[in-house]
Amino acid sequence: MDLAELVVGEDPLRREYIWHKVFLSDRRRSGAVQMGALAGIDVALWDIAGQAQGLPIHRLLGGSVRDRVMLYNHCTAMTPEDVSDAFGPLLDDRWPAAKFLPLVRPDEALHGMDVPEAARRAERTVQAARLTRSFTVLAPSACASTAISGATSSNGNGSNAA
Repeated sequence: MDLAELVVGEDPLRREYIWHKVFLSDRRRSGAVQMGALAGIDVALWDIAGQAQGLPIHRLLGGSVRDRVMLYNHCTAMTPEDVSDAFGPLLDDRWPAAKFLPLVRPDEALHGMDVPEAARRAERTVQAARLTRSFTVLAPSACASTAISGATSSNGNGSNAA
């Protein structure tokens, strides 16, 4: 069935009605193609509703959650020796934070990895990031996030997080 037949002529402010009408029109519900098309229709309907009310979509969905967000960049540091070269340019460009995944080197991706050794190497790499130019770890996890100490703060406690 052509989705246009289900949508054209309907009141675009009846988002939920149209969403269910399109969703229930196909017995193969939740297929990738149908859900992708439905997502596009849904965004368009929200956009139309925002234009009709003179509001940005985020206001229709409940408004802003925070006034500021911290931005970060990505870098590649697979060993403690890589840390300075990986984080240095980000510091020079004044990024307040960086994210990296110090677990799998390219050769390990092809030939397998020694998991205990990779975990030890990742721990040493994160430790090196903490010690290099005042990096501090924000959230310890398999994907180590590090922030630069002394970045501008919006809440007065040394964190950029809102």
